[in-house]
Amino acid sequence: MRRWQHNGSLVFIFVYLMSAIAQYNDPDAHLWMFFYLAAAGLTTTSIALGPQRLACGALGTLSLMWFFWLLPEFVGSVGLAEVFESLTMQSKAVEEAREAGGALLVFAWMAVLSLVQPPRDYE
Repeated sequence: MRRWQHNGSLVFIFVYLMSAIAQYNDPDAHLWMFFYLAAAGLTTTSIALGPQRLACGALGTLSLMWFFWLLPEFVGSVGLAEVFESLTMQSKAVEEAREAGGALLVFAWMAVLSLVQPPRDYE
């Protein structure tokens, strides 16, 4: 694993774990906690055992599909400021926008882990 991938993976493990913790009072907390913990687990496994391309690609694809499924729930009704204004529940549309952002974060790093080739001397 390249140094930037390793460091990025450490950052995303932290982000995914904090995101899982943030779901504590969410109505669908178990689903999102599982989602973020799966992303953290795959990222950790990629550091420890090497690229988990198929699994990362599968979770990345699922998260992108989830993002597009959530998109109609908030597009046109939620501004970016509303999403970051307060961490408390504002409305269902704001909550859906935040969840879509989380799905996009998982997609982004899973795409990196599944698509970026390891160095030739990778063990």
